[in-house]
Amino acid sequence: MRSPMAIAILGGFTTSTLLTLVVVPVLFSYVDNLQHSIVETVQQRSWQKTGAKENRKDAITSTCQDWQVQQQTPSPQIVL
Repeated sequence: MRSPMAIAILGGFTTSTLLTLVVVPVLFSYVDNLQHSIVETVQQRSWQKTGAKENRKDAITSTCQDWQVQQQTPSPQIVL
C-alpha cells in the first residue's frame, strides 16, 4: 500500500537532484555565454559605427595592462 508513496518520494528526490546539479548550471552557462556574445557584438558594432579602430586598440591595450597589474599585485596573506 505504501509502495506508490515511496516511488513518488524517490522520483521527487531524483528529479530535484538532477535539476539542482545538472539543469540549472547548464542553463546558467548558456545564458552567461549568450550575454557575453551579445555584449561583444554590441561593442563591435559601436566601434565600427564610430570608426574608432585606434580607440579599440587602446581599450584592448588598457584592459591587458589592467589585467597584468592585477596579476602582479600580491594577494593578501592570512596569518594565523
